[in-house]
Amino acid sequence: FFMFAVAVVVDPSTHRIHRMRVWFTALLTLAFVLAQAFVLSVVIFESAYPKCHSVADCLPGNFCHIYLGEGVSICSDCSDVPKFFDDSTAFEENCSAILTN
Repeated sequence: FFMFAVAVVVDPSTHRIHRMRVWFTALLTLAFVLAQAFVLSVVIFESAYPKCHSVADCLPGNFCHIYLGEGVSICSDCSDVPKFFDDSTAFEENCSAILTN
């Protein structure tokens, strides 16, 4: 199909309507592929960082991190502590009980 589309676009004897149809089809195909890539990235992100309401919703070694600006909470790994906590007291409140179990 795509080789035909390239031949129609490149061939100088084809009518303008045929070229426009081929370009439109190519753009629709590209949009469809980009939509698939977006959906795949959303599925990957949702499976890697599940949503939570408390630490009990997360796997062992994870804690429920609340993003204040977005109002969304996701499970994050306690080994990523420097990214989320500014001081060690916040770590003690969230991850010490999780890591000692």
